Amino acid sequence: MTSPTLLILALLLALVAVATIVWGTLLTRLLSGFARSTNLCEVEPKVGITQVTAIVPMRNEIDNLDECIRPLLGEPNISRIIIADDNSTDGTQDAVRRYCTNDRVELVPVSEPKDGWSGKSNACYTGALRANSEWLFVY
Repeated sequence: MTSPTLLILALLLALVAVATIVWGTLLTRLLSGFARSTNLCEVEPKVGITQVTAIVPMRNEIDNLDECIRPLLGEPNISRIIIADDNSTDGTQDAVRRYCTNDRVELVPVSEPKDGWSGKSNACYTGALRANSEWLFVY
């Protein structure tokens, strides 16, 4: 082999080695991040912890309502659940009222969106206006 060919081959091998080290490092960091992440359910509530308001924008979600609200009711750090209903026609509002017997759940009807806004962003905005906690969780 000629000397330029050997030089190119050596450079390619060095490039492959560097790429392998970089990708290996990134993959290791990614996997270790998954192992360290905690679920909110695994965190013990602490005295004086900041409370969270969950904002749940909904439109015709009667079939998903129970699966959505029950887990939020089980979270001790969620102090309020604001259901921002965007003019549902399938009975969602009536179904939400079942949960409103719980002091933590509030149904907020959403008005027509402003020009350029979608229904969901308007529902989130309306719910956020009713929140009184330091943290918001949009579900």
